Amino acid sequence: MANPAGFLAEFSDDVSGLRLVIEDDGRVCYGYLISPDGIIGDVWLYNRGAAPSEPEWDNPERAPFANPAKLSKTNLPYVIPNSSDAFKVHWEKDEGVSMARIYIDEVLGGILAPGDKPGQSAAACADGPLARVIGT
Repeated sequence: MANPAGFLAEFSDDVSGLRLVIEDDGRVCYGYLISPDGIIGDVWLYNRGAAPSEPEWDNPERAPFANPAKLSKTNLPYVIPNSSDAFKVHWEKDEGVSMARIYIDEVLGGILAPGDKPGQSAAACADGPLARVIGT
């Protein structure tokens, strides 16, 4: 089955004024936390295909980068979505900081707060430059 062409979803928090953009380009999916000043947090959420054996971040032409196999779970707690309809975002405050909890088919897929570069992803099995394990 061919990969979908990709999709974009946007969620806003009326209290903090922050926006969360989910971008699936048909190869990888990222979440971007955006303030009026620009992107203030990002997180890799999943690879659509097999994770590369070697990191891609040495080649800027490969951006946005797939997370390598040594940092990615092989069994995800959710099915990789084919549309933005699978995503929901719950906005919360933790010690006065607004954060986005990203759900994929009702399963926590990521957490992103201002300054998180990277944020936390349920698809990460170890911390790396694209995502941290949820809870770290």
